[in-house]
Amino acid sequence: MSYILLLLIFLASVLSIYKYIKSKPEEEQRGYLVKFILILLSVILVFLAISGRIHWLGALMAGLLTVLRFILPIILKTLPFLSQIRTKRKDKSDNDTQMSQKEALKILGLSGKPKEDEIISAHKKLIQKIHPDRGGSEYLATTINLAKDTLLKRR
Repeated sequence: MSYILLLLIFLASVLSIYKYIKSKPEEEQRGYLVKFILILLSVILVFLAISGRIHWLGALMAGLLTVLRFILPIILKTLPFLSQIRTKRKDKSDNDTQMSQKEALKILGLSGKPKEDEIISAHKKLIQKIHPDRGGSEYLATTINLAKDTLLKRR
């Protein structure tokens, strides 16, 4: 009997909190809903741990994941060196997509100052042989495309 009463109180509480969230502006509803669900799951896990239906370490780990969702943004704001690392990685990846005109000419098998139609023709000939759809390498196809783009941009 007492379990049914507790369940009814629990469901009434969940319903009233849900109505409260729906009364908020639409921009804020998602944030409130996520927090509510995380707290609700934490409460359920604690109940399961107390009743012996889940090991207390499992409930602790799940609870830590819930807390981490709130703490992680604060940690990221207080550790500015993480953004520096991210910036360095982005710069490195940007350098990977740059190619000199000399390299591009060598890749496409051209020399001097080729015309646009020569560049396109050489690209087409190579890409037909090395295209991934025909069993070729995706890396080589990307390199050939980059070479063509490099030469056409410098016009």
